[in-house]
Amino acid sequence: MKVRDLSLAGAAVALALAVVQVNLLTGCRDPELQVLLVCSADANTTESMLRRLADEPGNAALARQVALSSGPAASNRAQLEAAGRLAPQEPNLLLARARAAALAGELEPAVNHLVRLAQHTNNEQALASLAKLVSVGGGEVLVPHISADSRWLVNALDRAVNDPGRLSNLSSLVVTGYQKGVISPEQLESLLRRMVQNKQATDAYAIWAALNPQGLPLLSNSNFREPINQGVFNWASPTTRSGATLKVVPDGGRGILEVRLSGRTFEPTLLRQMIMVPPGQYKVAGEWKSGQLRLEQGLEWAIRCEQLKPKAQGKALVTTEGRWQPFAFTIEVPEQCGPIATLELRTVAEFESKTGTSGVASFRDIRMSKIS
Repeated sequence: MKVRDLSLAGAAVALALAVVQVNLLTGCRDPELQVLLVCSADANTTESMLRRLADEPGNAALARQVALSSGPAASNRAQLEAAGRLAPQEPNLLLARARAAALAGELEPAVNHLVRLAQHTNNEQALASLAKLVSVGGGEVLVPHISADSRWLVNALDRAVNDPGRLSNLSSLVVTGYQKGVISPEQLESLLRRMVQNKQATDAYAIWAALNPQGLPLLSNSNFREPINQGVFNWASPTTRSGATLKVVPDGGRGILEVRLSGRTFEPTLLRQMIMVPPGQYKVAGEWKSGQLRLEQGLEWAIRCEQLKPKAQGKALVTTEGRWQPFAFTIEVPEQCGPIATLELRTVAEFESKTGTSGVASFRDIRMSKIS
C-alpha cells in the first residue's frame, strides 16, 4: 500500500477503536464495577498498578484498570506496553494498545494486536476494526497474518462486505485465505453472492478473476458441462417452484440444457448469467431444438443492464420441429450499462409465462465473442 493509503487505513482503525475507550469508561458509572476500576489515575497510581500486575499477571480487572488509566487518547503508551508484557492476552489491553499504535501511525503493531484478539476471543470490537480496515482499502496489510487456522478472516470479511467501501482490493486477501484453506468453497460462494446482492458485483468479479489467473471466458459454462445454479458467475435459473424446470443433461463430454414447461405459470426469465464486458458489440451463437413447444411468440435472448429495460437480441426462437438448428445474433452492450451486464433467455411475451404453457426447449454449445 502507498504511504497515504496506510495513513488513511490507520486513521480508520483508530476511529473504529474509539468506541473501546468509551466502553471502558462506561464502567466508571456502574456501581458494581467502580470498586474494580480506576477512572482517573495519576502516574504514581499507574506505576503502582503495574507493580501489582507484575505480581498478578492473570488479574484481568487490574489490567483493565491500566488500560483505563492511560486516558482517552492512550497517550501513555509506555504504560500500556508494560502492562501488555505482563498480561499479553488481556482483551482490553490489546484493544487499547491497538488504538495507541494506530493513533501513532503505526499500523502494523495495531493490526498484530487486533488479529491476536480476533483469533483467540472472536472479540467483536477487534473484528469490526479489521473489517473497517478492509473496507477503506487496507486489506493487503492483513495478508501476511493469514495462516491455515486464521479463524478471524471469514468473520472480518463478513462484516466488511456489509460496510460499503473500497472492496476492490479484497482479491489478495480472499485468494490467500482460499488457497490456505481458511475460506471454504461454500464460504467463498456465499461471500461473492452477498457482494453481488450489495451492488458490489464488480468487486466480486475481480476476486473471481484473481482466483482464475489462467483467464476467464466471456461466457462461463458455455458448453453446460457443469450444473447450473452453482457459482455466482454461472448460469442461474429461478429456484422457486414453478412450471419451468431447467436441468443439464450429459451428452458425450458436453452438456445439453433442457428447459421443460409443465403447463403451470413460470417466471418469464428462464435463464441468466452475469457477464463482465466493456461496451461494444458481441456475437452469441449456439444450437437449439424444440419439442412440442407451445409458445406462440417463442423465446428470445436479451441483454439487461441495471436501471435499463431488457433489450431483445436477434430473432425470436419459436420452433425447430424437433431438429437441432443453429442460432446466432449480435448483442450491443451500451455505454450506460457499466461493467456488468446480464444475458437472459426469456419469453418474448410475458403473458405467455403467466397463462402457462408446455413443451421442451434444449440448448447446447453457446459461445460468445467480441466483434468490436
